[in-house]
Amino acid sequence: MQTDRIHINNRGEGLSDVLVQADKYAGYTGFDKKQAMRLRLMCEETIGMLKELAGEFEALFWIEDGKSGTSIRLELKTEMDKEKRSRLISLSTKKRNELAKGVMGKIRDVIELALMEDDLSDNLTDYDILMMGMNNAALDPSSASNPMAGYQIWSLMEYRDLVKEKKESYEAEWDELEKSIIANLADDVRVGIRDRKVDLELFKKF
Repeated sequence: MQTDRIHINNRGEGLSDVLVQADKYAGYTGFDKKQAMRLRLMCEETIGMLKELAGEFEALFWIEDGKSGTSIRLELKTEMDKEKRSRLISLSTKKRNELAKGVMGKIRDVIELALMEDDLSDNLTDYDILMMGMNNAALDPSSASNPMAGYQIWSLMEYRDLVKEKKESYEAEWDELEKSIIANLADDVRVGIRDRKVDLELFKKF
């Protein structure tokens, strides 16, 4: 089952339809009250992240199911350029985006960087926490069954595993993960990056 594709932009158009689609999906798939609430919370976290994205953007939102679970999907593109991003970062005394707090803040930062940069990996050196979840090896482009085939991937699951492994060095980040709504609800959040376009997937096996 796949919901309608909702058009969303930085002016807030379409955001109110996201939760409508979440409720429709939950009803169609026979989710119980707890499952429906978890899906809605994941969608609310997604809406919150979109509201904080810098610059103009256009996105398509939908929910779909597969053999292994439910995916909340976003396809994004933007007109934000390097000069504007540079001005935003220069406002910080550390010359970096200090607003990237919390798990969804970090995911938002990955998306913003990806939408702006021609080569994201060249500009993640000052974002070592983000690098921890980045898989620079693109997935097999011939894998037609994988919607992110050929994309560079940032994965919350990989980030979470690496932070856990080095918990003594990343106590604050581990604490963020334990307190994060999305990190506790989603089995994984993946940010696919290709040609300055971004595909976001929040995955949950209900």
